[in-house]
Amino acid sequence: MKACALRIVLSILFSMPVFSQTFGEITAEVKDTAGAVIVGAKVTVTNTGTNATRETVTTGAGVYNFPSLQPRFYNIRVEQPGFRAAVENNIELQVQQTARLDFTLQVGQLGGTRANEQISVAGQRREFNYFTLDGVDNTDVNFNSYIIQPSIES
Repeated sequence: MKACALRIVLSILFSMPVFSQTFGEITAEVKDTAGAVIVGAKVTVTNTGTNATRETVTTGAGVYNFPSLQPRFYNIRVEQPGFRAAVENNIELQVQQTARLDFTLQVGQLGGTRANEQISVAGQRREFNYFTLDGVDNTDVNFNSYIIQPSIES
């Protein structure tokens, strides 16, 4: 009986360090530049010491959450098609800390398909194009293409 009691006491004493370990948490919200939440964005957290990664996606409220992370340094990456990826590196997470890292994603693909269009008039290169519409400048300076495409009747 004493041996059984001794085993129980020893198992409790040896398991105490396990119960005393505490973790941290990283949570936040992902929005676009207009302030609208982004649903379904892929969020990846990487432990810089071990290169272990965990992934999640933002909820319908644009929120992501990584509970039970060991106190360490982390890199966080947020990706969504049509937006530029956002990265925060070397985020220090301490014992029992809830770190809040909000992200604002920038539009990634400006101009859509216009960036691939090349209109040539009289054999000139696209860099020399200059479009007007009713005498007003209609040239997109980023892509040397038109800004507003008028209808065929115009």
